[in-house]
Amino acid sequence: MKRALLALITPLLLWAIAPLPQNLPYYPITTEQELLMGAQSKIDIHYERGIDGYFKGAQKIKIHYRLFRVKAEKGAIVLVNGRTESILKYKEFIYDMNRNGYSIYAIDHRGQGESGRMTQDSQLGHVNAFENYVLDLHTFVHKIVKAKKSQHLFILGHSMGGAVTTRYIEQYPHDFEAAILNSPMLEANLFTQTTTKLLCKVMALKEDTLEYAPGTDSYDESSNSYKENGLTHSRIRFAQMHKMFQEYPETKLGGPSVGWIQNACVTSEKIMADAREIKIPLLLLRGTKDEIVNPEAEDLLCSSLDEQCHGYEIKGAWHELLIERDLYRDEAMRAILTYLDLVLQKHKSIKQ
Repeated sequence: MKRALLALITPLLLWAIAPLPQNLPYYPITTEQELLMGAQSKIDIHYERGIDGYFKGAQKIKIHYRLFRVKAEKGAIVLVNGRTESILKYKEFIYDMNRNGYSIYAIDHRGQGESGRMTQDSQLGHVNAFENYVLDLHTFVHKIVKAKKSQHLFILGHSMGGAVTTRYIEQYPHDFEAAILNSPMLEANLFTQTTTKLLCKVMALKEDTLEYAPGTDSYDESSNSYKENGLTHSRIRFAQMHKMFQEYPETKLGGPSVGWIQNACVTSEKIMADAREIKIPLLLLRGTKDEIVNPEAEDLLCSSLDEQCHGYEIKGAWHELLIERDLYRDEAMRAILTYLDLVLQKHKSIKQ
């Protein structure tokens, strides 16, 4: 009876997670200096200790995942990456979260990373429906993740993964104790919200969904200049990200398809329409100089959830908070770890 009552009141009580303190606590987090001094080799070795696996996702597409479990686990995080990415990009993040007591369960989306493709052109970023990302994630959570019986389960989504994560917690509101949206792509940022919506209308009229969206093409190594990247200020982390594509060329991904754009536009509308279905506490992290996603959509989502959503801005940071220079990444990592600690403290106080 007591357990049943706790299950009923916990979602309501968790809404009252305290805001992040002005001075974030210290946590062991890798620095750029350590990377320059050889820490990347240690991170690579740590990554190789992860456990690989595959399962059949929606429409029988092969989905790749990797598990990084720790002893004396404080909690576990399902990591949902962004468009063009693979789990490989998150080696440093996984290393840091593991040594702070959090297991990581990571997945490669269909059509990217080491998961199966849906088109003959392996570099075309295509999806038939964004809901398939959600269905794949649901299969992963219920067949793989929950079998590990972590006591506390969280989800973190970056960029496109933030949109997928938001749709997931709208449709399956009780699978996680809390969610973290990192630079979430709730709506693309194409100059203004008006021009973004106009492009969505234009793209919806196009019938050939399997062609590259206008202005995009397959992966172009020559276009990946650090000086023009606009994603991260960290030269060493930027270099490491592109070294990954050289070492694992099968993970390269070019521009999105027309169909991907069409689905992204529809999903943005669904996210906002169903925002009140979110029942768990939410941390939304963003850089104030992020020009990839639309901050107005992030504001709208957070404001519609009142105290349930805590927005946290990192001044001067670009889109890639988890591979930014230390000045910004350190703050983002400490914000994530502090927030998770607050959620765990709230849980502990409820049980007492």
